[in-house]
Amino acid sequence: EKSYPGMADDDRSGPSDAEYMSAISTRGNEVNSLLGRQQYAQALTKAVEDPPLQTKTQSVKDAAAEVVDRVFSGVRDNDINGLVEAMDPATCDIVMKYVYRGLASGANSGSLLKWHAKLVEQAGMGCVIRAMTDRKSV
Repeated sequence: EKSYPGMADDDRSGPSDAEYMSAISTRGNEVNSLLGRQQYAQALTKAVEDPPLQTKTQSVKDAAAEVVDRVFSGVRDNDINGLVEAMDPATCDIVMKYVYRGLASGANSGSLLKWHAKLVEQAGMGCVIRAMTDRKSV
């Protein structure tokens, strides 16, 4: 079978949109609970868990981004460093995708730029390049 650019992973079936939405709803409730207890590291880890990369349905991606945005909004600026320093490189890449998604909307830009700066400091410019060039968006 011949492979063409852009074909990779397109045939892989992921969860259905309904399965994604159910998981995002559950994850959102867990994130709210963790944020309420000021457990920011666990809230961020839970929020970016299993991002909807396999779907093209915008409402699913919006719902997942809204959960991550709650974490971005709930974390105090002076807590960002510790959270990012504890991330592995793959998580940095996913969080960076959500940072860019948030910056595109224009809301909460000041805080998102702080996240961006810390992610670049922690994971390097490769994190930016991977977030911007990966075909699978969040």
